[in-house]
Amino acid sequence: MPWGVFFRIRVEFYVFYKIFSTHNKTMNLLKYLKETKAELKDVTFPSTSQTVIYTVMVITISVAVALMLSGMDLGLREALSRLLNR
Repeated sequence: MPWGVFFRIRVEFYVFYKIFSTHNKTMNLLKYLKETKAELKDVTFPSTSQTVIYTVMVITISVAVALMLSGMDLGLREALSRLLNR
């Protein structure tokens, strides 16, 4: 049997197996969902006050970083324009 025929038969079997082996995928999906549900039982979610505090912290830090980067950009742009316009 030529190698090309052997390879073609093997590829066709692989494609057939992947298309019609949905039972295994369904079982894997169900197993994944069960494990996810079990893991979510152990998760402790933050309270409403903690969520508000963390949100305010993130917004404050974001604004501070934005202001810092804007100041650095303005300063470097001004320094570069003075350096080039001597």
